Amino acid sequence: MVLDNRSAHISREARAYLGAIPNRFEFIFNPTHGSWLNLIESFFGKMAGTLLRALRVDSKEALRTRIERYLR
Repeated sequence: MVLDNRSAHISREARAYLGAIPNRFEFIFNPTHGSWLNLIESFFGKMAGTLLRALRVDSKEALRTRIERYLR
């Protein structure tokens, strides 16, 4: 799970809760000064809106093929 560094995600309470359920999630926090990530988020948002909205596929391979075609 990728999270930003908002205080709600790194609060003492959140860490206590997450510590109570070990090995269920792996958390990766964005860098504090990662404005370049906005470009990546925008790209995936556009892809989701144009390619993935209401898309139905039969398999992961079919989804992979559609995404690769979009990227080309």
